[in-house]
Amino acid sequence: MAPKSILDLDHLMVRTMNYERSAAAWDRLGFTRRGFRSNAPMGGGPLGGRGGSDVVMFTPTAPNRTNYLELSFADPYTSMSAMREILTGHDGIAMLVLQPTDAGALYDERQREGLELLPLIRIQFPAEGTIPAMNAEVIIPVPRTQPLLTNAARVWPLEALGDPALARHPNTARRWSRVTAVASDSAFDATVEFHATRLFGIRAQRTGTGVATLCPGTVELRWMSESAFRAQHPAMELPPGSRLPCAVAVTIEVEDLAGVRRHLQANAVPHRGESAAVIVRARDGAGLNFEFVER
Repeated sequence: MAPKSILDLDHLMVRTMNYERSAAAWDRLGFTRRGFRSNAPMGGGPLGGRGGSDVVMFTPTAPNRTNYLELSFADPYTSMSAMREILTGHDGIAMLVLQPTDAGALYDERQREGLELLPLIRIQFPAEGTIPAMNAEVIIPVPRTQPLLTNAARVWPLEALGDPALARHPNTARRWSRVTAVASDSAFDATVEFHATRLFGIRAQRTGTGVATLCPGTVELRWMSESAFRAQHPAMELPPGSRLPCAVAVTIEVEDLAGVRRHLQANAVPHRGESAAVIVRARDGAGLNFEFVER
């Protein structure tokens, strides 16, 4: 198994068909958002459409890394065709995004694996309001060619993503530490093997029947079979409108779990307890289940 030029799981690209509605849902959960920034691939910026994204920043646990959630909207008329296809559908996680050690090297590795990719995209984001200018190199797979679309993005300078003060949240969130994805029972083994061998270049750790984890850095991808997911997470749900395989949940580490409960109660957000966690279901989390844990 050949290791890949991957530093870590960087962020989750979360699809929304109604940015204002999803942003309001995340506000009720107690997250601080950077604010919307238009960009050309999603149809905004110089293309003049409404496409772009917002981010929720967290504090990474290792240097030279980022840790955030990206709420993305593709303009149905002006966005790049591949991004329009990726970002059209049910609200929820559209892609996992890796942080490469070298974007060009990872692109070449992906090609040698026979993966179908769009040409390497280089983007210059101009300053927008209080958001500083930024550069990015992005590797995007051809839509529908992977069990769970996984792209990679190198961004510089890292501090251009947002002011460190944005990593302070009313719900005391510190970082996202795990994304959970679900495959059908019959496709579970093949799906895990694809991600381990061809996308990550690391061995999957089998942690139970129908459960396997991949951790290229400080953040973990956990695959579960549908039956294991339903048995182990009765408080969660498959996102409305989703089809397997798909990513369904994100684990958020917080400083004060009791404070999370108080915040959710004050904002009338339905939530449930599950083991030592507080769960907000996908219908109330803009398409993904939030698992809050105290660490």
